[in-house]
Amino acid sequence: RWLVVDMPAEKVWPLLRQFWEEKGFVLMRDDPSIGIMETDWAENRANLPGGFLRSAIGKVFDRAFDAGERDKYRTRIERSADGKSTEIFISHRKLEEVYVDSMDTMMTGWVFRPSNPEQEAFMMMQLLRFIGFEDKKAQAIVQAEEAVDGDGQAAQQVYVRAKLINNEKEQPVLMLNDGFD
Repeated sequence: RWLVVDMPAEKVWPLLRQFWEEKGFVLMRDDPSIGIMETDWAENRANLPGGFLRSAIGKVFDRAFDAGERDKYRTRIERSADGKSTEIFISHRKLEEVYVDSMDTMMTGWVFRPSNPEQEAFMMMQLLRFIGFEDKKAQAIVQAEEAVDGDGQAAQQVYVRAKLINNEKEQPVLMLNDGFD
């Protein structure tokens, strides 16, 4: 997926920087000359259990509970040929802490996990909200291949290059939205 916005790259870049910083991410790479912005690894606390005990201990010792998951995002932009619009790509990387048995000693180590396309879509939707799209329109843009505004004109778009679908025999098929080449 990628998002096409009707703004030149020079206006998009500061918005992207502000978006990631407001989301609480530290930027480890911020290079507009090549169009790449990358966050540092950040703990994903979304899956931590709730409840009174966790809440009480968490207020005193914030690091008492660790999710054992880290997320990192890379944002890449490309200028259109005419320079009037910009394509924005967001990719996700994930690390998970696992126990490793090493010579009868339980240790932990970090291993890469598959990226999460749903998380990429979620961040894309968050970015759309950040730059001023209403919730319903942002959701429609991310979920559809092309969204149209009230005048029937194509709005900012998120392109999906491939989809996994089931054919008539209920077998998985990869459908590519691209030319044969």
